[in-house]
Amino acid sequence: NYEIILSGGEGYAGNVAMLDYFVSETSEVSDSVLVVTAPGKATLYKERLDVLGASYALLEVSALANDEDQIELRNAIRTAKKVLFVENDDAPFISFLQGGPTGALLSSHIRRNKMIVGFVGEDSRYAGKTFTSNHLTDAYAAYYGRLIFKDGFALLPTSTIMSNTYDANTTDYYENTTAAVPYAMVTDKLRFGVYLNRNGYVIFRQEGGLNKWKS
Repeated sequence: NYEIILSGGEGYAGNVAMLDYFVSETSEVSDSVLVVTAPGKATLYKERLDVLGASYALLEVSALANDEDQIELRNAIRTAKKVLFVENDDAPFISFLQGGPTGALLSSHIRRNKMIVGFVGEDSRYAGKTFTSNHLTDAYAAYYGRLIFKDGFALLPTSTIMSNTYDANTTDYYENTTAAVPYAMVTDKLRFGVYLNRNGYVIFRQEGGLNKWKS
């Protein structure tokens, strides 16, 4: 019983509405927020949280963050009622989750009852059971059967998610982004495939015993 917000594209300007909803229209504005990002990233997003009056802690994904002495950081995870994933890189992010106590705690914490978890742009892929990781680096990955899939958080355990499906800035990767979803659905026996685009977001929540989507 948790709420998930998935935005469809990168860039701060296209995600302002999603951030406003995440802070102001879910639970309480005063709820503690944990921002999970790559080192030195998410500057504009943090500034927007300040403007909205949110109280947040920062978790920069690195091997250092998984040290045993990072007690204060892990306490910030435990007290967070909302978690925002933004501007992470696949390989370091996966290594962080598997690399120590902080990553393990984060993975379990976002599954807690009543949690509110937001994913921005490419990070939205992590919410599903599996996601493709080379769709934007190998233009012919789908054509030659070279798409690589990784395990996601499985917060949506019967789904796979693709962000930036039709990117107006490039035509190099649309075969990868469109093909990856049905391929993952068939291979992993998933019920749902979610295509996301820029300047929009999708909300998943449970209400009255039902799972509900709203775009």
